[in-house]
Amino acid sequence: MAVLLNNFDGVIEIQDGGVGRGNRGVLDVVQDVKTAMGGFNKSLGGITRDYRISPRTNRYVPRPVRREAPEAIAPELTCKMVAANYLERFGADDRFALYVRHTTRRPQDPLSYVRVDILSDVAVESFNYGDFTVDEGAQEDITLTVPLNAAAHVRVLPVEGKKLATAWSGAKSCAVTAAVVDEDGAIYAVTAAAATEAGKPYLVTSPDDGATWTEKELTDLSSGCTALAIAGERLVVAAGTTLAVYDKAGTLQSTSTAAGAVAALAAIDAATLVAVGADGLVQRSEDGAASWRQLVSGVSVALGCLAFRHVADWYAGGASGTLLHVANGVVSTIPLPSALSTATVTSIALPDAPAGFSRETDVYVGTSSGLVYRYDGETWTAVRFPGDGAGSVTALAFVEFLGQVLYVLHAQAGGTSLLYRDFSGGAGGNPNVERIPLPTNSGLAALVAVDANNALLLGSVHAGAELVVKVES
Repeated sequence: MAVLLNNFDGVIEIQDGGVGRGNRGVLDVVQDVKTAMGGFNKSLGGITRDYRISPRTNRYVPRPVRREAPEAIAPELTCKMVAANYLERFGADDRFALYVRHTTRRPQDPLSYVRVDILSDVAVESFNYGDFTVDEGAQEDITLTVPLNAAAHVRVLPVEGKKLATAWSGAKSCAVTAAVVDEDGAIYAVTAAAATEAGKPYLVTSPDDGATWTEKELTDLSSGCTALAIAGERLVVAAGTTLAVYDKAGTLQSTSTAAGAVAALAAIDAATLVAVGADGLVQRSEDGAASWRQLVSGVSVALGCLAFRHVADWYAGGASGTLLHVANGVVSTIPLPSALSTATVTSIALPDAPAGFSRETDVYVGTSSGLVYRYDGETWTAVRFPGDGAGSVTALAFVEFLGQVLYVLHAQAGGTSLLYRDFSGGAGGNPNVERIPLPTNSGLAALVAVDANNALLLGSVHAGAELVVKVES
């Protein structure tokens, strides 16, 4: 049961076991919460996280919590003893995510909010009990202050998708097939072949988050583009069996021919790229796409999606429930659950989890059967979202530290795309996954996720014109 906090106008929720390891539960705060709770946005830098003996449990934890994070924020949550009993279950090495949901008129509805403040990878520093006062009633209602140490603060705001006016001319009638964003925030996208006599694809670019665009016809290509990657200061474009290298202005630098039609590209760094495609095609470049070496994938199905953690650890997915893991150059197949055995793996997402964190082995896959599953290195778990089990999952994308927010782009059977946002680190479920309003569309193929409140969607031509949708608050 959600509880409205009278002095804060919010609901406190906690997720046990770290980000993405379970649904959020509401703290049992049965009394008013003091105003010292604050806004969860004050940075105090590093703090000493030593525990002392709890007067309630007599539990002593002398070992400090291992510090693995950027400069921490240390808000002070002041609440009644009932909530403290909940927090006292956590020891020095325990991690959890803390949510403060600023409610609207429906505090019982977890998806009805003005703002959600999320503290990721939280550890309790100490329990400091205040003096008992007469106005606090019974003896068990002792007030305490719990300093919390968190790795990151994510602020989630209500967002919606808005159609952008791009002023494209030649690319106006082209469907965008792939898009990426570089370290400076510039957006690059490529299209299918134009419906003209020349039938050439286009490169479209925005340096300012979709406010303005330029377009350039890629006259060097003879077919529509299927994939795009950024390798340092170069763009690598796939069109059929052609792998073309351009500068960011769209000037051709070099081309090479793949051993099969390429469906997906990923640049692990400026020099290392991977391409996958038809008939189990897996090719790797270690010189910025100047040359390619074919790897033995061990499969003959079409591969169409990629994701990587680092140069020696990446994944590829494709038809017939195929998921490949490439670790230190060795290719292995990860068996999928029976529900996905005949589906196509259409998208893969890996949360941003540094080595040592519990999520460093997590792999999320979206499929042609409209299902999303999480693999933790040993077992598979379904990630539920509204409308799952129908249509197809077009794209998955994590943003924020530890992958606190997951975007799910879902294509319905009729072609219309829906966008969902999970702000529980990919735990899924009705309390955590919301549908983001989008304009009417005929299908969105590319998702560029920037942060918790900012994304760009590009895709099929709708009503005779290009369609670019910006998701923002």
